[in-house]
Amino acid sequence: MKKLMVVALTLMVVLCFGAISFGGSLDSPAGPDSSDSAMFTLEDIYNRLGTGATGTKRPGAFVEPSSGPTAGTGHTLDEVMGVTPSVDDTNGTVPAEVIFGKTFWGLTSGNWGLKTGTMTSNGAGGTITPGTTNQTIVAGY
Repeated sequence: MKKLMVVALTLMVVLCFGAISFGGSLDSPAGPDSSDSAMFTLEDIYNRLGTGATGTKRPGAFVEPSSGPTAGTGHTLDEVMGVTPSVDDTNGTVPAEVIFGKTFWGLTSGNWGLKTGTMTSNGAGGTITPGTTNQTIVAGY
């Protein structure tokens, strides 16, 4: 019984710490004296979501600030989440509803993220003359 308990405890510890090790690398991509270690700021992410601004990374080595922030520290994570899109299965679109080759950000379940439209382009679509008989309209744009 004692041996079984030791094996079970060991297995639990290995599984718990094994899961933690899949969190990603903690190593910096470069030293602080290299521009390769630069990252976008939370403010850059907020602005990208709100206005599409590209954001900028620092061009050279990291330099310690001479003093603390005097005009606030930027947006909070709650504010960033406030400008992020959320799933919209009511008004969101899918690739079949967007013209072929045009990119869009899918908001529907199963079509989340950057997508490319697949809807056929039929050009001007021809002429439809009002009348009393049914007329077939080709699907697409």
